[in-house]
Amino acid sequence: LGNSYIDTRSSEYLYFDNWNYTYRDVGDSYTTSGIKYDSTATILQVDDFSPAGPFDPTLPYQQRNYSMEVYAKGIGLVYKDFLHWAWQGSAYEDGAYGVRLSLTGHN
Repeated sequence: LGNSYIDTRSSEYLYFDNWNYTYRDVGDSYTTSGIKYDSTATILQVDDFSPAGPFDPTLPYQQRNYSMEVYAKGIGLVYKDFLHWAWQGSAYEDGAYGVRLSLTGHN
């Protein structure tokens, strides 16, 4: 449980609760911003669509949480993709946001 140190139960960050991080593609190469990193690890933090299935704007409520990071050996974080939104019938709730980070170079 990767977010076990975040107080998700008594805050506005309930959507961070019970994320079970998994490691994928350990030791594989990864390319971002045209730069290839030879030894990386991808951490899938959450990939949740509730209710399950594709986005359907006719449903009264849907929520999407997705987060993954890629770390390169000897460098650190080289890519991050994070998305959180909730749909309430005809509009996204306040507080919906996403972040995408991609390392463009390093020394």
